[in-house]
Amino acid sequence: YCFGPTFRAEKSKTRRHLLEFWMLEMEAAFYEHDDSLRFQEEMLAYTVKRILGNRLSDLHDLERDPAKLEPATETPYPRVRYGEALKTINDSRYKGFQVAQPMYSALIEREIENHPGTGQVVDDGILSPMPRSDWERSLSDFFVNVPESFGEEVVLETHRLMPFHWGNDFGAPDETAIGAKYDRPVFVTNFPVEAKGFYFKDELDADGNPIIDPAFKELPDHLKLPGMSGHTIMGADCIGPEGAGELIGGSQREDDYDRLVAKIKHHELPMEYLEWYLDVRRYGNVPHSGFGIGLERFLCWICGGSDTPVHIRETIPFPRMLHQMEP
Repeated sequence: YCFGPTFRAEKSKTRRHLLEFWMLEMEAAFYEHDDSLRFQEEMLAYTVKRILGNRLSDLHDLERDPAKLEPATETPYPRVRYGEALKTINDSRYKGFQVAQPMYSALIEREIENHPGTGQVVDDGILSPMPRSDWERSLSDFFVNVPESFGEEVVLETHRLMPFHWGNDFGAPDETAIGAKYDRPVFVTNFPVEAKGFYFKDELDADGNPIIDPAFKELPDHLKLPGMSGHTIMGADCIGPEGAGELIGGSQREDDYDRLVAKIKHHELPMEYLEWYLDVRRYGNVPHSGFGIGLERFLCWICGGSDTPVHIRETIPFPRMLHQMEP
């Protein structure tokens, strides 16, 4: 186990992010992917059960409904592959597009008026109601070909409304859409290999070869990012209900030395800085898995949820932000 501060080297300023947060990390030898998931759900279930048993008065003071936490005391938690989650996200995004399309169309028409000669790149379908299949293709194509003369507002709005592609990482609204389907945390498993770090173990078939996800095979090309192989990893994000977002991230680690070297080269990482990592695997290894859970994100869910949403800065004694480093 390791419990200590973790620093986020990104310009994040949302209700879910801090530049420094506290993370509990676990790593276990002889643990495969399913062992890790079982440990995670049992840990969460036990913790929530203890909170409900011992700190009920605190939850009442916070106006948090304990009944909404009770389902999380029961395991197993649902497991959904990334390919299945992609469909859920696009269901949610398409509904959002239908609501926002009048405003979005007005924004595009304004840009065409301001930049004569650029109108020909705009598919007329974008400016009129469109079925799901047209939305998937038209907005994907438009985002790639949006004129440079169009303003940042158009690009950002297009990105918000466009379909989710195989290879994309989850944003906060996407995690909310996934979590909304369940009354307890859910594991999203088997992300694209291109979307995760070099140390994640590949999902392999019985012969030891990387498999291609069935959902990837069925997906039209315009819903795949360029360069995607369809191969997946043995990892998962645990998404909380009630808009809690990602609570835990974890995986089975790559224990095959040759595969690890190949992945480091594929990611174009400096080999000399990772020799120490390779040394503990150079002469053989065992299956091992681990995860990290953010304390503050977990507290946001426990203390606020959808009843009285808690800002993550309320869960830490001193929230370090972009322009607030020291007390």
